[in-house]
Amino acid sequence: MLEDMEDVCNRIVAFLKEACDRYGVHHAVVGVSGGVDSAVVLKLLVKALGKDGVLAVLLPESTTPRRAMRDARRIIRESGVKYVKHSISPMLMVFGAYFKLEAMATISSKFNKYLRKKFEADIVKEDVYLHSLKYEKNIWVARETSFYRMKHRLRMVSLYYYAERNNAIVVGTANRSEFLTGFFVKYGDGAADVMPIIDLYKTEVYKLARYLGVPESIIDRSPSPDLIRGVTDEYAMGVSYFILDKILEALVDEKKSIQDAADSLRIPISLVKKVDTMMKLSEHMRVPFLSPGLR
Repeated sequence: MLEDMEDVCNRIVAFLKEACDRYGVHHAVVGVSGGVDSAVVLKLLVKALGKDGVLAVLLPESTTPRRAMRDARRIIRESGVKYVKHSISPMLMVFGAYFKLEAMATISSKFNKYLRKKFEADIVKEDVYLHSLKYEKNIWVARETSFYRMKHRLRMVSLYYYAERNNAIVVGTANRSEFLTGFFVKYGDGAADVMPIIDLYKTEVYKLARYLGVPESIIDRSPSPDLIRGVTDEYAMGVSYFILDKILEALVDEKKSIQDAADSLRIPISLVKKVDTMMKLSEHMRVPFLSPGLR
């Protein structure tokens, strides 16, 4: 794990400056959700480009927690950057999403928990998150994921709209933990011109957040993909980031076997196998597309 956050900060700031020079732009657009990842990226962008070089975009919808928007506005206010706010709910309504039975899962966390258990026990007969990573899914899971993922894809459309009209680049907020396990939306929050924290595990993002002075209200809030009300990252994946990052570091960085990782970390091998399966099932999400390779 990276420990010297001053060095990490300086290297990322230098990277952002170099990236803007490469693109020939002096402005950046970033979606701010009120979560720790976007707060860290916003802070880094201000260091790299100054407050006048950054536009923050808030894109809530009907299930977005009010606390998240309060935290988003707070970090924006403290950073001194300009921002725009638009709800994506009208766009979702055009698709009829809010009027479908499956959208009820976004209204109540208890109802969502019931559906999750129902899916696992009677329908998909396996972990719902792992099942959702497959291309061919149970029809009910496919309908749910298409609805949830559309939220992030509509947000990315909006970010590129604001970036292009302001001659700016889109800066993403995905981290290494999400990227390796598929806990992102392809062509949604997984799309951007640059990804400044993509090399940092989530636990490292927290360290960087404290170094940068991100408010504790943001750091302490349970991370959520802001797709389903009441559903956090760790609930959906079924493992805490503290344990997940240790497993990923053992399997990916240290190239240990599943058995060796489980033994060295003193955790159940079943959990290590689950994380390994996450990486394998989400492999297709980490490439833009497949091609025949004729040239």
